Amino acid sequence: MWLARLVALTLPLTLALSCAPKRMDVGVDLYHAPPPVVLKMIMEQGARVRTLVGKGNLSFDSPEAAGSAFFWLALRRPESLLVKLHGPFGISVGTFFLSRTRFVMYNAMENSVMAGRPDPRAIRTVVPFDLTVDEVFNLFGGSLPLPSDTSGLRDMLYEDGQLHLKFVCGSETCEYWVDLEDMLVTKLRRENSSGEVLMEGEAEDVREFNGIPLPRRVRLSLPQSSQFLSVYYSSLSVNQEDPSFAFSVPPGARVRTP
Repeated sequence: MWLARLVALTLPLTLALSCAPKRMDVGVDLYHAPPPVVLKMIMEQGARVRTLVGKGNLSFDSPEAAGSAFFWLALRRPESLLVKLHGPFGISVGTFFLSRTRFVMYNAMENSVMAGRPDPRAIRTVVPFDLTVDEVFNLFGGSLPLPSDTSGLRDMLYEDGQLHLKFVCGSETCEYWVDLEDMLVTKLRRENSSGEVLMEGEAEDVREFNGIPLPRRVRLSLPQSSQFLSVYYSSLSVNQEDPSFAFSVPPGARVRTP
């Protein structure tokens, strides 16, 4: 896997942010609000992030490969993502661009490039994980969003300051835990019809950036395939600048097919 080869020798990055966590006053009695109102507020909160620029550390573990890398990222929802990967001492090791219609992965260590349509099979040739385009966007965007179709809601329970939502998602069951102060999904779990866990996600260390609460760390795990992925942000800028998605590939780079 390209990402595994790129980051095999890099070291994790852990930097502290000076800003303290803040909470948002939603101004609504959520305990008595009807489900459509609550779901709308949660989805509107997630939609507040339009652009994001940041840097941090990416780490992953799977049966095929494991590693970590520093990264710089630019994201504009819903269409563009650029991740530049770096090794020790700031050495560039690769660039990954993703849009709704195309992906490009440049491996600086091998001077090779791969490009094509961003279907899950193609993404897996770059990252050794079974992720969709939306899941990649959400992972790097600090988001664990609710299902786009919320008509499958079956339970809405209030548990110790959190909202526990259960949905029927086709043949699967999807569960979400929402922090009621930030209106932010902090945990998700997907199970198949046999009760086996397909995916778990956690959003941790929530801080406020430009008035918007976001996690500094997002973790995803796929227990059935023993895959784990984590994105940690050491710095974030939200809705404060127009991100650049410019990157270049040397003319002599070897072209590979997905």
